[in-house]
Amino acid sequence: MSLEENKAIIRKVMETVNKRDLALLDELIAPDYVDATLQLKGLKGFKQSVTLLYEGFPDIMRPLMT
Repeated sequence: MSLEENKAIIRKVMETVNKRDLALLDELIAPDYVDATLQLKGLKGFKQSVTLLYEGFPDIMRPLMT
């Protein structure tokens, strides 16, 4: 994948997280995703980390840089 394609995917993930639409993450997160910091794996692990983020910071919005 090119740099621009990777940027587009990350931008879409961040937009989806900001919208709190976990269902869209099914299309964006790889089944073998690994979060080395939180020690979570897969789509389920990614959704868990996002849910924890929402619970801890209910009004969080992550800015997108272009």
